[in-house]
Amino acid sequence: LFLDDLQWCDYSALTLIEGILADKEGGNCGGSCLFFVGSYRSNEVKGDHSIYRFMDNLDRRNVLSTKLSLFGVNYNDLNTMISDAMGLFPRLCSNLSDIVFRKTKGNPFFVLEFLRSLVDGNLLEYSVRKRRWIWDDQAIAAMDITDNVLSLLTNKMNQLSERVQSTLKVVSCFGFGIHESVIDLLSATTQYSNIREGLDELIWDSFMVTVAGDSMPSSDSKSSSGRTWKFVHDKVREAAYCLILEDDKDQYHEDLAQVLHSVSKGKKLGNAVFPIVDQINRGLQSVLQAPAMCIASAELNLEAGVKCCEQSDFSTSNTYLTKALSLLPNEAWASHYNLSLQMHFLSAKSAYSCGDSEKACKAVRAILKEGSCIEDKVDAYFLLVNIFQAREEAENAYLTCLEVLADLGEKDVLNDRLPDYCDGKELASMVAEITKNLECKTKKEMSAIKVDGALKISYIMKFYSFMTIVAYFVKPEVVLPICCRMVELTLAHGVTKHSVMGLLQYSAALCQRSSCKTEIASHVQAPCIIAKLAMSLLNRIESSDIIGRVYFIYYGLIGWFTDLFLFFQPSLKPCIISVPTYFLDSSFCRTDTILW
Repeated sequence: LFLDDLQWCDYSALTLIEGILADKEGGNCGGSCLFFVGSYRSNEVKGDHSIYRFMDNLDRRNVLSTKLSLFGVNYNDLNTMISDAMGLFPRLCSNLSDIVFRKTKGNPFFVLEFLRSLVDGNLLEYSVRKRRWIWDDQAIAAMDITDNVLSLLTNKMNQLSERVQSTLKVVSCFGFGIHESVIDLLSATTQYSNIREGLDELIWDSFMVTVAGDSMPSSDSKSSSGRTWKFVHDKVREAAYCLILEDDKDQYHEDLAQVLHSVSKGKKLGNAVFPIVDQINRGLQSVLQAPAMCIASAELNLEAGVKCCEQSDFSTSNTYLTKALSLLPNEAWASHYNLSLQMHFLSAKSAYSCGDSEKACKAVRAILKEGSCIEDKVDAYFLLVNIFQAREEAENAYLTCLEVLADLGEKDVLNDRLPDYCDGKELASMVAEITKNLECKTKKEMSAIKVDGALKISYIMKFYSFMTIVAYFVKPEVVLPICCRMVELTLAHGVTKHSVMGLLQYSAALCQRSSCKTEIASHVQAPCIIAKLAMSLLNRIESSDIIGRVYFIYYGLIGWFTDLFLFFQPSLKPCIISVPTYFLDSSFCRTDTILW
């Protein structure tokens, strides 16, 4: 794996790379025998840059690494390169090489651009009469150029036609490259209708190249090639952006924002939404002046945020969604209720995933305050109990689950059962009846139970399942009554993914109680049968979001009663990794018990 320009990399990305390289499973070199090469420009980073912390961390974690410092081409190598390019003996072009070396310090890209500028200025040309390249040493030596390649590139760009310069300015506003889906949108406007012709000339002049591959598809784009136009070097992009006067840059971005906003209305943009939204956000001044444009821009930021969430890029998603919320009017909950609800929830989810629980709670509180019904609030409540659990506020999580379940219609059940059934005779009677009923159930019989499509039932099961987890730490005596209720709902309303969790949690609770008795084997037989029934139902439902918890409960809390080796199967490692942090203490305790 080779990554260039690490000076632009943020610490989170470097931390990910560090984690891969420090993985000792691959041997001494780490990273499962991954060979990593990274490069950065030392003149563009300061002493506190994260790249230095990254390298120190690799050394501290005993990751074998080699550091190389690359400098410009030395005089002898430069002379060899120039003589080879011109087909002359090295001694014949030593004077030219000396001048080029003094002006470029041996920077390969600078050397190439400088030689091209000499050819363009007729200071270096091929003589047909002499059948060789000729040049004017004195004229070249007298050239007034800075030691910065930007000046050379800018001078060269200023000699291009106005149309091509306009194309350079537009493309530079999108960063290092621009995808064909964005070009399709721009070329559909009167102002930028000739942008493709300009791009062709830039390729001819070696300022840009095209790269095949549909990395940014657009559903409405008629283009099938999926090309991307990229600058040949980031210095070329920097020089192109410098063509726009500093005082005019904000206005230039605003003009682009208005054009893109008007032409992208009603279109499915795909990943092309990212450069478009970035451009609109850069030109927000014009957006803020039109309320209708604010809402449309907020929706585009929402679309970009959703796509980032789908790609697990929650940090970028958080940025887009924060911008989207800032574009909503003060009365947004009244005038754009559904949009406000979706934005606040996704903002809370992204902030929570980034570790900003305060910001997440603020967005959740807004939903709980402005939401019109429990159905609109229930996802926010579930995120809130997860935040409480992550903060080790299990009691708050437990009480919130009770509140939500009461609002969902379970108030009477909770009032009747939780106080009375804890370790009582009625609880024992209920457990015996449920266990006997489940023992004789087959997978076919369970699957035959008609699934209730009511959303409320699904949420009730979801909160009961989570409540069981937090109750284990706060009020363990209510765990079994809650599990009994989940089994009852499953038998009455059909099997869902939360039903599988309920059956497993019920089995685990019974095994936990049986482990305190003298004859464990006779008491855990029925719970293990129920657990295996639950696992057999797992394949018929979509369960990717709970699979880690399912495997933990089955192999960590139940399976070891029947087969001690189940817990140590190598194939379980990827699943155990996905277990939430708050499960780890109990899983380690269970491992100690098994080993003992």
